[in-house]
Amino acid sequence: MSDWEELRRHLDLGHVKRAEAFVTGELDPRQRAGLAKKLTTYVRSASLGLPAVAVAAVGLMPSSAAAATLLSRASLRTAWRSLPVAEMVRVADHRKVTWLGDLAERMAVRLPRDPWDSSWRPVADLIGATGAPVPDADVFVLGWLNWLFEPARQRGWPTAEAERITIMAGRLLDGPFLTALVPRIFELNGLGLVLAGPEAVFAPSLVALAGAGRVDRDELLDGCLIRLHTPDRPGALRFFTGLHDLLEPTPDELAARAEEYADLAAVAPSPVAGFALKHLSTLLGAGRLDLDVLRSAAPAGLERTEKVRAREMLTLVERAIRQYPDRAGDLVPALAAAFGASDYDLAARALEVVLGHAGALGPEAREEVAGYCAGLPDDLREKARAAFGLVGRDQPEPLDEGGPTAIQPDPWPAPITTLGELELALSRPILSGWVELERVMAGLVAVAVAHPEEVQRLLDGLSSYRWPLEQDEFCRIRFTMESSWPRNSLKLSCPDQQFVATRDALLEGRATPLLQHWSQWVHMIPLLRMAEIGVGLAGPPDPARPRALLATPTDESGRLSAEVLLERLIRAEAEGWQPWPLDLEQALLRLPRVLWGAGPAGPGPDRAAGLTSPAGRRFAAFVAAGGLPDPEQTVRGRWPAREGTYRAGSGRPGGVRTVALSPGGPVRSGLQRVLFGLDPDRPWGADGYPGTNPAMPPLHVFPDFREVYSAWMLPHVAPEGAGRILADVPAWWCAVGGPAGAATTLLVAYALGAERAAERAAGVDTVLGLSAAGNLDGTALGEQLGALIADGPLVGARVYPELIEAARAGARAGIWDVLVAMLPYVLDQKPAGLPDLLALATELAPGRSDGSDIPGLSEVAGRTGTGKVVVQARRLREAIRAAASSRVPGPA
Repeated sequence: MSDWEELRRHLDLGHVKRAEAFVTGELDPRQRAGLAKKLTTYVRSASLGLPAVAVAAVGLMPSSAAAATLLSRASLRTAWRSLPVAEMVRVADHRKVTWLGDLAERMAVRLPRDPWDSSWRPVADLIGATGAPVPDADVFVLGWLNWLFEPARQRGWPTAEAERITIMAGRLLDGPFLTALVPRIFELNGLGLVLAGPEAVFAPSLVALAGAGRVDRDELLDGCLIRLHTPDRPGALRFFTGLHDLLEPTPDELAARAEEYADLAAVAPSPVAGFALKHLSTLLGAGRLDLDVLRSAAPAGLERTEKVRAREMLTLVERAIRQYPDRAGDLVPALAAAFGASDYDLAARALEVVLGHAGALGPEAREEVAGYCAGLPDDLREKARAAFGLVGRDQPEPLDEGGPTAIQPDPWPAPITTLGELELALSRPILSGWVELERVMAGLVAVAVAHPEEVQRLLDGLSSYRWPLEQDEFCRIRFTMESSWPRNSLKLSCPDQQFVATRDALLEGRATPLLQHWSQWVHMIPLLRMAEIGVGLAGPPDPARPRALLATPTDESGRLSAEVLLERLIRAEAEGWQPWPLDLEQALLRLPRVLWGAGPAGPGPDRAAGLTSPAGRRFAAFVAAGGLPDPEQTVRGRWPAREGTYRAGSGRPGGVRTVALSPGGPVRSGLQRVLFGLDPDRPWGADGYPGTNPAMPPLHVFPDFREVYSAWMLPHVAPEGAGRILADVPAWWCAVGGPAGAATTLLVAYALGAERAAERAAGVDTVLGLSAAGNLDGTALGEQLGALIADGPLVGARVYPELIEAARAGARAGIWDVLVAMLPYVLDQKPAGLPDLLALATELAPGRSDGSDIPGLSEVAGRTGTGKVVVQARRLREAIRAAASSRVPGPA
């Protein structure tokens, strides 16, 4: 029996001791090298247990890198929990190799992240046995923590907290890991969620060890503050605030870290800022707070958007002023940062404190405070005027109406014109979006003119989907087809009978095969265009075959200028070919709503009238009629308006709203009839569709008709999900399609009232984009928002801060229109956030209000009492009256 056969038998049977005896026997270097090669081949091909192989690897492999590569194979790594540490150490000692510690380190960085995997302990034992440095790799730290909590998963923790702490502390002290790895728990994102786990035993155990001198207390305190300065999920940060407080820092320890707490109070997430303010308050009460630190942090803390934190900072500064009146001159100017707060009460309270200590201010401090007074609301600014010498400065600086500039779509990228460019495009496993898809479609047609055989070879070499597809198959692969065509192109078995019939049904606006829901109808346009090209390019070259596509856009919105389409049709007539039918119809859908631009039409219409081919005459008739008219929109509600709300008796739609479309003029094609004739209330199984799996429309089919796109979206995203859609639309979406109508404003309204902050932010960005492009209809948006809040689908407290944010970001004129239309609906709704909205309206009214009363405002302002809503309603009423009086013409 050869050496390898003997070793292999030990490996096959999993005999660790015999494998150890073999590799520690009399083997010369040449024998070990030969056996190492055979062992590598054996591991690649066999299904075997780890222990014997691990011993053989240490006994035969020439280096730690080679051994680590061998033991890290997937078939072995899952069995590291059975690592024979003692045997591996004995074999390494016998061979007198020095790389076993390095092997342990290499294995440590390849540990799995699975919390249920128990491989960490054997690898850690190998590190301890070799004296190797404790690895600080993320996976090793996570493995250590998983091992610490292993009793909770296996047996559960004891009921008594003292017993739990004893168990956890014992595991923390097991091995050389505590000192090396504790600092790492403050560096990994999301780790607080793990450490807060079972029975919250980790933090009290660390505190107990710190009390016993086994863990550096300062290291824990500093680590907590470092972690709290790092962005992370609120739940993860909560562990570190808890650990910090369990340590019960002394006044000396707090004072040494006062600047850290001040920074957190100014910029950290709200829960962490509250934690920091609590400890700053403790320091102030103990007389240990450095007032210069407080003065530096106060402005940022007062400008926080969370009212409760800004008010806590104001209270802290007030206390400091009362406690140290001789420092009032230093501290009072910091309060002026609250003058521009959206919270009227905060600004009023800050001004009251400032005015109460105005005598303590020197000339420079008075000038500093005076500079902030322009941000005060009108009535508060009047109070400040005399005290701070605002003569000639009693009016605020004009509000900047600027904001983000409108973003226009980029020009269409260069076309694919050569066989080499086409082969490069088709060499990619997946196309990067619809723009690349359109380039490849146009490139196939253009390159096929000079290289028909090569293009056919390219298409034949690609995998394909057979036609027709079953309905469920279509829905599974539809999006894959759109992103990877023509690598997965539609190859048709009976084009005359099946493809042509399906395409004709689409062009006539009838139900087509493959679809499970009427909303998927729009997706048939790009899919059948792909098929149209595949069918058209099949077979021998034909002089009458199209030599170019008509529908290729002229910018990345998908729009196609009328002038370019006219030139393409003139070229087609000169070269004697006709476009494919669906290509022509898609080209017409991509024409802009204003065909020849904003200026004079020029010679375009006359040149179009001279076209003689069927496609040319179709285009000429289309542009002579002015193109596609905007569809008519009808807002529909799911139920009647809530009784007692504004305009409820007028028959306005109530509840969740959608928009129905109907062609705004003569129907010029079947595509127009379906796309511009949307009934969002029809059942999913209507018109012969089975009734499952709705689909979002592609933007590029009708790019200049934003309202059509929005209306097709609404049935899927009302009332939740609109923000996700708006977050994904391109930046230029707000600049094309003309003024926002009912469908777009409704989509924006749902986004502004979304539950998730990220979706609401997308709504604000859309408001700013529409405003920058001059396409925002504030009155329509306000009516939609007001009715949705009054009827219940939206919560006002979510919407109001987003409108304030949009106004601050530059859309002030548009937001004023929103507020005027919205307030009648919401003045009698829940007051949360409403005072701030009324304060914003008061700020915006000068120069924008025409003096007309807002329905319901006088009734609220006329109520008795000093509630926040009533006070702010009175301020708004006075601002509107002042605007009306300023508009009264003087004597001639």
